[in-house]
Amino acid sequence: MAVRLTGVDIARAVCILLVVAGHYVPENSPEWYVTVHDIIYGFHMPLFMFVSGYVYQATWRPTRYVDFIRKKFSRLMIPYFLVSVLIISVKMITERGLHVENPVSWTAFREMFYLPSAGYFLWFVYALFLVFLMIPFFHPGKRLYLLFAASLVWLLIPVQVTDWFCLAQWKNHLFYFVAGCMASREEWIRRLAGRIPPLPAMAVCAGIYGAVFGLFAYHSEGIASATARPGLALAGIAFILYLSRAVAAKATVVRRFLLWLSAASYTIYLFHTSFGGFAKAVLLKIPFDVPFLAGAAFVILAGVSGPVMLHLLSVKLKHREDSL
Repeated sequence: MAVRLTGVDIARAVCILLVVAGHYVPENSPEWYVTVHDIIYGFHMPLFMFVSGYVYQATWRPTRYVDFIRKKFSRLMIPYFLVSVLIISVKMITERGLHVENPVSWTAFREMFYLPSAGYFLWFVYALFLVFLMIPFFHPGKRLYLLFAASLVWLLIPVQVTDWFCLAQWKNHLFYFVAGCMASREEWIRRLAGRIPPLPAMAVCAGIYGAVFGLFAYHSEGIASATARPGLALAGIAFILYLSRAVAAKATVVRRFLLWLSAASYTIYLFHTSFGGFAKAVLLKIPFDVPFLAGAAFVILAGVSGPVMLHLLSVKLKHREDSL
């Protein structure tokens, strides 16, 4: 199990880097960067859901539903609320002295219980918890196939769902979590994927991705967008997974770095906008124009390195507590 999860862990690390990069798109972004940003947004969160489903299925053990939900609430929702309080508080304290994107008011402390008011990116944590509330009921027999079909139909139906409790995001991403479960559980899927040479598969996925993206703009609405986005997302997921499999096959520095980064991915996700936002505010205070790529590198590096330091600190503190 550990061997086949290596590629998935690498994919998660690649995904978190794309998330951090995708959240930096200032007004002076060149056209090529905006295009890359939109492409990243076409698949990076579906990929996160797919990886979450794959790991969940691969590490699943029989347990009581109440114990399972209690563990997931502790893992997901307690950090969600703590980080929300922290971000809202920091925004309200610093908005007078520094530039703050998406400023908030006192009502955000109430809204965070049903909306990701601290930062829109937190929808993923809320929606993932909703998925975990229901997925244990689809383990026995072939129920997962039924959920797979139902979630695909649910995804393709272009209907409006409320944003409250992140139900709209849950609707649009449940399918990818279930697809990850299917890929992890079904040996024939993994065997089929293993027989496809990585480089040709990556080239095909990239071609399909580019064609779909060119035919249907990412920001378009209606039935065209509803049917094009899943294809675009699945091509992006396949591309990253094949790339990750190729990296996992060789013992390189890149492989070791990405596996190390994968362990800190959740901390990076929770805190990357805070560190990246601070870096953006610093850039605005510089009295001369900073080249775009230099500014982007500074913000993205801050969005990754800051949370990584927090992760290392938490690991160190945990080891100290365990040794006492």
